[in-house]
Amino acid sequence: MVQFMHNSELMRIVWCNGDLIEKFRRYRFEKNPEHLNRTHIQNLMSSIPVGFEIKKVDDEIANEPSFYELSEDFVSQFESIDDFIKRGVGYAILHEGKVVAVATSFSVYDSGIEIEIATHPEYRRKGLATIVASALILDCLDSGKYPSWDGANSESVELAKKLGYVLMVMAVHHAIQT
Repeated sequence: MVQFMHNSELMRIVWCNGDLIEKFRRYRFEKNPEHLNRTHIQNLMSSIPVGFEIKKVDDEIANEPSFYELSEDFVSQFESIDDFIKRGVGYAILHEGKVVAVATSFSVYDSGIEIEIATHPEYRRKGLATIVASALILDCLDSGKYPSWDGANSESVELAKKLGYVLMVMAVHHAIQT
């Protein structure tokens, strides 16, 4: 079981009892649609390399094994793939029929989504995450939903900044394995 804590005194008590504490950082960004410049994001999206194609996630893509190889979290917060197709949104970049980069709604709420993004290791550093994230962000803005970004690492932070997000705070969290 994993429990999330913020209280350092409680962490000390747990540590003394022999439980494992994992420390990790999360980066939170301001939720301001004015920071997301459509023209800039459209320009980022237009640089897809030759031989790659971008598609909206549908049943076919969501059932593709290479989709799940990137992350099982793409549709994990939904009851089913059908539920994801109805309520969520996502875009995938394919190369030779294989899903190599994806950005989806990890979760949805009344006024927006939380973004989940991943690129296959062999296809990183080609701008694919930028392109697929741009497609998802534009779709959200067009439908009146805010695409929330919460980063887990420095690469995510840099991508978010490139897309127009403004870093608000870095927070240290602790997970306790019991």
